[in-house]
Amino acid sequence: MTAGNQPIGTSHERNGFTLLEVMVSIMVLAVVLVTLFRLHTGTIRLTENKKIAAVMPLVTQYQLSRLEVEKPEPGRLSGSFPDEMDGFEWSCIVEHAEFTAPVDLSDAQSERLKKITLEITAPGSGRSWLITTWRYMVEDDDE
Repeated sequence: MTAGNQPIGTSHERNGFTLLEVMVSIMVLAVVLVTLFRLHTGTIRLTENKKIAAVMPLVTQYQLSRLEVEKPEPGRLSGSFPDEMDGFEWSCIVEHAEFTAPVDLSDAQSERLKKITLEITAPGSGRSWLITTWRYMVEDDDE
């Protein structure tokens, strides 16, 4: 019997894949690719967050140092940083320190003690770093 004369119902040699097999393999591939994409974007996000978390304390210390040198009057201040810290912004509130308990400071000394609330905002992420500190502002002629 020749291949063209096979009776109905006998098996033929199959070449290739059925449509169902192709669709299932494409679906599995799509699920794997989506999972890998999410994993990759999560890794990028974590890297960016760690970078910001590492830089925030340095930027905060930089701004506190500037405030100690400039000795601002009590009030609200805000601004941005130089080029190497481009995108970071800061705002702060400088107040005279208030004491609830008796302290052993002269009036001149207590005037120099300032409460500084400083907030640093990271570029793009909207994340911020808030710190409250008390600083004794030494006058240039006191040194």
